[in-house]
Amino acid sequence: MSEILDRLNADHRNMSRLLELLEREYALLAGNGAPDIALMRDAMHYLTHYSDRFHHPVEDRIFDRAQDELPSMRELVGRLRREHYQLAEDGRALYQVLLEVESDVAVRRDVLRTLVDHYVRSQRAHMDLEEGKLFPLARRELDPNWWARLAEEVDAGRDPLFGHLLDQEYRYLRAALESPAGEV
Repeated sequence: MSEILDRLNADHRNMSRLLELLEREYALLAGNGAPDIALMRDAMHYLTHYSDRFHHPVEDRIFDRAQDELPSMRELVGRLRREHYQLAEDGRALYQVLLEVESDVAVRRDVLRTLVDHYVRSQRAHMDLEEGKLFPLARRELDPNWWARLAEEVDAGRDPLFGHLLDQEYRYLRAALESPAGEV
């Protein structure tokens, strides 16, 4: 059980690092500076692709089980499911806008600022809710045998950014995350 939740919590810590990076770039944007759009794009690519393919499906399995076995959690699970859907939509929208900015499509600064701010706030609130409410209850209440089966069934996926083998497409982003000021 702890293996799965430990992995999800580690993902959340890594996602928080990316949200901090987005906030740093957002601050430049809000202060009429020049944010690193390529860095923001790479962060959003990871947040949308890795999360949607590997992270959220595992959480969804926990949601399914919690909803079936813990009736008191149905409302919370429903909310978290809606948030997964909305975060995926919001993430794709922000990623698309960043691609447009890179392609020199005119995008108003306030539109980009609003999208970044909304995404970062929503993602943080969502992770806080999972870690503060759902994960502790699931850890305590769900059957250890079910956790063991889940660990065998889920595709852990190779983390292309934070894992041991770095995908080339994330070299620039990894360098920014590892530099003291978050700059490359």
